[in-house]
Amino acid sequence: MNLLKLWSAHDERRPWLCLLVSLLFGIINFGAVVPPADAVITGGKGNVDLPDPGWPKGSHEIFNSRFRIAWWEGPWN
Repeated sequence: MNLLKLWSAHDERRPWLCLLVSLLFGIINFGAVVPPADAVITGGKGNVDLPDPGWPKGSHEIFNSRFRIAWWEGPWN
């Protein structure tokens, strides 16, 4: 299909059509290239004491500080 036959070079809609087609092509390709996320990041608000995850002695006082306002866990890469 030749688009030049459908829309002449002087048609005012032609630049918008080219822009629309380019944007749709970019969006479709972006969705095909980006892999799905395979990790879960979770967190919470407040300073409720968290259970000890088995870290070294003394770290419990650091991660259960009364000044903590939020926490999160998940991958760092």
